[in-house]
Amino acid sequence: MSRALMTLLGRPREKLLEIAFDDLEKATGKQALDAKLIGDILHIAHTVIREMGLDGDVTARELYQALRVHEDILSKDTAYVGLVIGGEVVSFHPDDLALDTAESRRFEARSLDGFRRSLAEQIVIRYREWAAHPELLAPITKYIQMEKETKQ
Repeated sequence: MSRALMTLLGRPREKLLEIAFDDLEKATGKQALDAKLIGDILHIAHTVIREMGLDGDVTARELYQALRVHEDILSKDTAYVGLVIGGEVVSFHPDDLALDTAESRRFEARSLDGFRRSLAEQIVIRYREWAAHPELLAPITKYIQMEKETKQ
């Protein structure tokens, strides 16, 4: 499941990130927190999709357009939610969609920054809650919170 989180973070093939997730799982007694987080993300995303009246076989572009029309459905509770559909990540972060609307961005130039920051924060929060010594996780969680651009 950490592979799915890595993809959502925009860092799908980063070996050090994969190691960081493995270390976090070990530090929390293999609680499968990554799988639980993915489950929560999928639950929230599909709830929003149903609220908008869309069906399960929506394309990434269709979902993105619907989210822009229904921005009022989004909140801080959806900030860390994103879906990968057909290889494309779609953000449910209200600030990403508001920015896209304000700047008249097209799907190809959509913002994912707010979502990715919120997801990284959510990962850190969940692992710190379960760790016996959360202070020891600082170097690992700091690495997860680094943005893609700084990792090149």
